[in-house]
Amino acid sequence: TEAGPILKGVSYTAAVGEFVTATAGSITITLPASPIAGDTVTVKDGTGAAATTTFTVARNGSNIASSATDLVFDKNFAEITMTYIDGTIGWSV
Repeated sequence: TEAGPILKGVSYTAAVGEFVTATAGSITITLPASPIAGDTVTVKDGTGAAATTTFTVARNGSNIASSATDLVFDKNFAEITMTYIDGTIGWSV
């Protein structure tokens, strides 16, 4: 059973299975450390202002979509569920 969204206006480290809604820009949502295959985290722009006030999803040592770079969230009201695949792909978007 998925929990409701967690509203965050400050930087935060997500736990596996959480749905984090950013309520402010210029913050960092950090993905869980040491994920295992099948772990998920959902992140959403709750302000509708991410295109002008971005926030960051920090990879915390794992790749995001096969890249060793953090994800800059810049789409208004966008919501993504990231699923951890393996050490090469990391978090699939």
